[in-house]
Amino acid sequence: MSRFTAPLAASLLALAASLTACATVHPPDPRPLEWDDRSLDPIAPSATPVVHDPSAPAPAPLPSTPASPGAAAVTTFQEPLPTTAAPIASRLADLDDAACRAEITRRGLAVTGASGNGVATPMRLAGPLSGVRFVLPRAPSPHGVLDCRLVLTLDAFAQAIAPRGVVEVRVDNTYRPGAHLPGKKRASQHAHALAVDVTRFTLADGRTLVVADDWHDPIGSIPCGPEAAPDSSAPQTLALRELVCDVARRGVFHHVLTPSYDAAHRDHLHLDIKRGGDKVWVR
Repeated sequence: MSRFTAPLAASLLALAASLTACATVHPPDPRPLEWDDRSLDPIAPSATPVVHDPSAPAPAPLPSTPASPGAAAVTTFQEPLPTTAAPIASRLADLDDAACRAEITRRGLAVTGASGNGVATPMRLAGPLSGVRFVLPRAPSPHGVLDCRLVLTLDAFAQAIAPRGVVEVRVDNTYRPGAHLPGKKRASQHAHALAVDVTRFTLADGRTLVVADDWHDPIGSIPCGPEAAPDSSAPQTLALRELVCDVARRGVFHHVLTPSYDAAHRDHLHLDIKRGGDKVWVR
């Protein structure tokens, strides 16, 4: 080795040793990228008072025990839907961005900023809505992002179900980037974070209404109205049906898709709003 190459080799060896000593190994991020039970936001209950429309009729209590033999069951879900209009959904869905943000501020709703391609005004919930806790996928999962208009709609949803004893709503997803209607090129409302898939409700008395377990109706059956006839008269089934049909009757959402609709909805309720929408579709 020449007198020139020896010092060069020594320098290179010293540099390699220095880099090895300084290197830091980063363990993989343990956070789930998709929804599972570990990624649920623990949103604390709130003392925020629930504001209700004084002109709306008081909802009947949800069934908690089986009806006595020969007694007439409380089945308001079998009452005719009074109108196909969706007054709440249509008013909120058509708000522009500035008006929507202003209404969020006026109501004092706890939200944080978010991002989402195809979402007009993306947000995440940072607290309960009208006293009801919504459990959604948390960041970094995109499935807990909501458009501003959906936040206001869920607040109206909470106002409708809180008097019936609902304290928590479990949500599988809201935003699904690029989602489209089955077999069609048209975008689903999930692609705009204007839809929510609900899997269960928790009541103040400790009961849990699970869509997959408590709906009890075959595909193609009628969810609400005089022809509605669940396959079970269990209190859980009647309570879930009363909840869903009351929300549909109030016009909180444009589309209410239940397990009666198709196999893809066997374990959840799909609830959405649509800009320019004017009718309620319950299936």
